[in-house]
Amino acid sequence: MDRKVPWTVLDSIVGLFVIFGASFLLGGLVIPLLNSFASGADIKLQLLLGSIIQTGLIFLVLYYYLVVKYAVSFTSIGFQGKPLKDVFWVAVRWGTGIFIIVFVSGMIMERFVPGPHELQPFAQLVLDANSWTGLIIPFLIAVVIAPLGEEVFFRGFLYAALKQRFGMKVGLIAAGLIFGAMHFDLIRLLPLGLGGIGLALLYEKTDTIFAPIIAHGTWNGIMLILLIASSNSL
Repeated sequence: MDRKVPWTVLDSIVGLFVIFGASFLLGGLVIPLLNSFASGADIKLQLLLGSIIQTGLIFLVLYYYLVVKYAVSFTSIGFQGKPLKDVFWVAVRWGTGIFIIVFVSGMIMERFVPGPHELQPFAQLVLDANSWTGLIIPFLIAVVIAPLGEEVFFRGFLYAALKQRFGMKVGLIAAGLIFGAMHFDLIRLLPLGLGGIGLALLYEKTDTIFAPIIAHGTWNGIMLILLIASSNSL
């Protein structure tokens, strides 16, 4: 992939802060409102709403930078390239490989970092599910909504700017570490960073954002299946 982009690293970093800041503020306003109407809406609906808000904000921020500020289309972040049928199985294979790398590196990190390691709220939500219908919302978040939003920003927007400014190697590492850090889990920083690097490499290989979206969904889907398999509640 050798595509020049008009936006800068500063645009990407500012956009990232806007997305997370606005997500926090909107979540603080909308979720209590949801609870007041739904008499304490359960955590699944809150996580779904939060995921939708964050992904919507990502596309709004990208619309501002791409269309309004720089007058380019969304094809500049990879909504183009090879037909989906040509990259689907490549992306699934890469997603499976990335899952293995993240899983193994995560186990290594847990062995070398002492102390109790709490599950993230999403993982706990899956483990606490007591029916198959209770997994519909976690599935939508993990396999569809989160991969879509995270890939268009971290690979299509952030990585592209970092690569253009610092070169491919530094871009891969920096974008991967930022991706890992944004999950706010020190134990998973390195494993998720490696996953981010793998997704950016796939983006380079295919020159279409659809490939890392599918690979990310595959990675999360396998994780979801393993979490379900480890639960005795279904």
